[in-house]
Amino acid sequence: MTADRSWGSPVDDVDAALIRRLTRSPRESYTDLAEATGISLAAARLRVRKLIADGVLVVGGRVDPRRVGTGAFGYLFVAVEGPSAPVAARIGALPEVAFVAGLVGGLDLALEVRASSTADLMTVTATLRALPGVGDVRSSVVHEYVKQDWSGLGDREPRPWVRPTAGNGEVGEPDETDRRVVAELVADGRVTYSSLAREVGLSQPAARARVQRLLDSGLVTIAAHLDPGAAGVDTFGAVALTVTRPAGKVADVLATMPETVSVATTLGAYDVFVEYWSFGERHTGELLERMRAVAGVRRLRSFGYLWVGKEDAGGGPRLADAVGAGAQATRARRDGG
Repeated sequence: MTADRSWGSPVDDVDAALIRRLTRSPRESYTDLAEATGISLAAARLRVRKLIADGVLVVGGRVDPRRVGTGAFGYLFVAVEGPSAPVAARIGALPEVAFVAGLVGGLDLALEVRASSTADLMTVTATLRALPGVGDVRSSVVHEYVKQDWSGLGDREPRPWVRPTAGNGEVGEPDETDRRVVAELVADGRVTYSSLAREVGLSQPAARARVQRLLDSGLVTIAAHLDPGAAGVDTFGAVALTVTRPAGKVADVLATMPETVSVATTLGAYDVFVEYWSFGERHTGELLERMRAVAGVRRLRSFGYLWVGKEDAGGGPRLADAVGAGAQATRARRDGG
């Protein structure tokens, strides 16, 4: 059986086919997976369960913060005075700060901040500026998320992307059963309806109906992605761009690049903000050149993540260990190890 080389780490053809189907439709039935890949139902079930148990494939739910009272998002770059770790810890203690990463590339910390309104976002930013050790702060408010998709992690094959939405259905105020169902889906995006029904005290049809209602409402979505290590990914970073044409048009082009996982148009210091993955320095350089070649890009600033101090992954991979492993691999290459 041959190995699929689209990812940095080889998997056999059947696993690759299963992964691609699951990253597009995370709750696809074992029957459909078996039929699509030409293997038995038992083999499909065994392979998928092994991919998940081994940590190669991660399938889980993501709660949309916009549906639970969060209406404003911002990206901030911070220059610190003195050691960055204590400053990062102070910043990470703020509940509105969802992500803190150490940077290489001219500034020291990258942050994602979530607040109930733009006014609250400004208040959080002012609080952050007053913290000991915080120097220069460059902030951008998110105008629109154009792409938020970790499903193609490690896969250089282009794939369609869907612009994020806040959902079309109405779920109202989630009750206790909703919260328990969401918790089960976040922990295991492929939990069976029979298991879910037992855990939350519903009949199987009622569990199925409730999951569908929560998915339709946009309160929770199910996502699947490869583990960064299994995908051969060792570099994560951010790119902040200023542009000379409508930011949305530039963002749409950047969103088609398989290495981009988050693309947003922003207001403030920068016009477009991108998060990306790569297989290493050479791949990163090639990706940045493709970004620079996009019509309308005037200036690009790139920042590599050295470490992650806090993260609310929101359906993406847990970056802390992956970034740490990637930094170790990079140091080993530089040292000739």
